[in-house]
Order: sequence, then structure tokens, then C-alpha cells
Amino acid sequence: MTEVPHSLPPARIEPPRTVRFSCGLWVAATVLTVPLSLAGIVVALDRSRSPGLGSLLAGLVVLLALGGWAIVQFEHGRPVARAALTGITVFCAWGLLIDLTVLASGESDGSTAAAPVVILEAARAGCMIVAAVLAFSESARRYFAAYDAAAPRAGAAAVPGWVWAAGIAVVTAQLAIGFTDNLPSHGRGWVTWATGRYAVETALQTSALLCLVPAWATVVRQFRYGRQWARVALTALGVLCAFFEVFAVVDAADPDNTDDLKVVYALLAVLQVTALVIAVVLSYLPAVNAHFRKASGAADKQS
Repeated sequence: MTEVPHSLPPARIEPPRTVRFSCGLWVAATVLTVPLSLAGIVVALDRSRSPGLGSLLAGLVVLLALGGWAIVQFEHGRPVARAALTGITVFCAWGLLIDLTVLASGESDGSTAAAPVVILEAARAGCMIVAAVLAFSESARRYFAAYDAAAPRAGAAAVPGWVWAAGIAVVTAQLAIGFTDNLPSHGRGWVTWATGRYAVETALQTSALLCLVPAWATVVRQFRYGRQWARVALTALGVLCAFFEVFAVVDAADPDNTDDLKVVYALLAVLQVTALVIAVVLSYLPAVNAHFRKASGAADKQS
């Protein structure tokens, strides 16, 4: 296989065989997601815990559209797409482990852990795991590295990049604390936990966000390289996180809140909002704007 020269723009580089095969596996996993999601919708409707069939189907369409977009970006050599798809792989493998536990316990009636569903879920996880491994093969790493080969170094974006990273680290700490707090404890065994509802569902939701943290961190790397879309994405995600952090502080001040970790969550929320404000201010300084203009000029010369 001919090695791809890093001086060529990403759009003109032919994806190596490992990346193309990995894309095929991602597509197969996406196709398998359709019957799995439909089974989940049926269970949710049966339990009367859903907002309605229309909303659930719309959510499925959005999920598939985002998955398809990520696969396309992955084929084009975008590092953020690779990180996001790898994180989703970890989450799906984790969900499969829980469903296998429920199935082995014999308490899968009325849940999404019925044998046929778990078989499909195992097939999907297998496709995703193989795809993720291929995505980090030597040829794939060279292909993805080419995307940033001609980008300017961090320069003026280095300091705000570190502040963004600090804010992500704080959010990661919050998610990790919430995740571990919902794992089996206080004499509750793994099977009892997995066959329950609230704790396992909360842990799954939290772990899904944790699995996407590497993709978020990869956006920071693109910010340091002067990608304008990364600056906009970080600002939007930061504001969204700050919105929820305000509720964490207000919730901690509620005298009826008996959560032992409420003070910890509130302190981390204050740190995250502080990092956000500093990062946003630093990200739009004149020197940083010049760095982004330089990166944009370099991209125009490539194309």
C-alpha cells in the first residue's frame, strides 16, 4: 500500500483499506441499531414511560442521521468522528454486558434483554469493536494524522485550549462521580442492580456521556489547530453545560435535597462555570482571532 503524503489536503487522500472496511462495519452496526431501537420503543410504550410513538421514532431518525454523518466524517479522516464512534463502541459494549447479565439472571421478561435482541446487540457490538480496532491501525493513524498535518501549531490558542480542557476535566469528574455512585453498592449485587431500573438507567445515561468525553477533548485539539468550527462547538457545548451547572448549584442549596454528594457537585459546577467564562473570553482575544485567520488561510491554500 502506498503511503499517503502528508502534504496533500485530506479531501484528495484515498482512505486506506482499513478505514474503508471500518466504515463498512460502522454501517452494519447502524443497520443493526434499527431493530434494536424499535424493540426498545416497543418496551417503552408497553411500560407507558414514553412521550409517545412519534417522539420516539423522531429520536431514532435523528440518532441514525447523526450516526450516518459521523461515519461519513470518519471516512473523510476527521479525528473527532473517530473518537466519537469509538466512544459509542465502548458504551454499546457496556450495555451489552448489562443485558447479558439480565438475560443470564432469567429476569428478562418485559425488557430489552430478550435472547433475540441480545444476539443482535452482540452482533452490533462485535462489528463496532472490530471497526474501532481497525480505526487505530497504523495505516488508519497515518490517514487521520494527515488531516492536521498542515494546520498551524497552537500558538495563541494554547492557553485557552488548556482552559477548555480544564473545564472538560471538571465535567468528566462530575460524570465519573455520578456513574460510580450508581454502580452496585450497599449490599446490592451486580444481578440485582442490572435487573433494576432507576440506578442502571442512570448509570447508562451517565456512561454514555462519559464515552463521548474523548470526542469533546478532540474538539479542543482542533481548536488549538485553529478550526473555526471547533471554537463555535466548544462555546455552544460550554454554554449548554453551564446551563445545567446552574441547576446543580441551585439544587445543592435546596434544604430538601438529601444527596450526600450535593456539595461536591455544586463545587465542581462552580469550577466548570468559572473555566467556561475564562475560556470564552480567552478564545476571542485579538491574538487568538489572528491565529484562526492564519489557519483559515492555510486551509484555503491547501484547497
